[in-house]
Amino acid sequence: MPLPERIVATGSPRAVVIDPLPLLRHGVASALADLHCPVDTPDDLLDWARGPATRVVVLSLSSSAEWNLLAELRTGRPEALLLALLDGADTQGYVRAFRAGAMAVLSRQCTLDSLRQSLAALLGGLSIVPVTAVRSLVAKSASVEDRPSPEELAWLQQLAGGSTVAELARTAGYSERMMFRLLGVLYRKLPARNRTEALMYAQSRGWI
Repeated sequence: MPLPERIVATGSPRAVVIDPLPLLRHGVASALADLHCPVDTPDDLLDWARGPATRVVVLSLSSSAEWNLLAELRTGRPEALLLALLDGADTQGYVRAFRAGAMAVLSRQCTLDSLRQSLAALLGGLSIVPVTAVRSLVAKSASVEDRPSPEELAWLQQLAGGSTVAELARTAGYSERMMFRLLGVLYRKLPARNRTEALMYAQSRGWI
């Protein structure tokens, strides 16, 4: 299958597949190979995503950390093509993934043909979106507030109680560097420029 001209012009696309199941990763890699898009295994995903060629990230969303990673990729590398895979690909899940930064969304149980079609569309600058998800996205006002996840609310509560980022990282099971990144994503989502503004914002809404 030939690549779109706009992709050829920016160099051969590269991809990363993030999912705990080797079989699923193999299936996605096979679909990408059909599109002449090799799969990499970088040590630092965010650094890799800043590369010059077109970057495709296929990311399964099954934890708060992965949702935050999606938002961080959307913020730090908006040119990357982000395809999200969901365990429960209902309308609510589609809408949440699109609002978090995904450009295409599929069920993790989708067929190889569906995956290949979605990836081809994405590389061509398009997205295959269920009609129900489009209707829901259109119906939602841009002013609708993004409430933090329960895990993120717990972080805010701990910070309000005087915990340091290092203490928060140990409790949450992340490195201190990753904790700073995740908090940065959370602050931008609220929106807030720093910890103080984030806590004031959360307090004003009765979250903490």
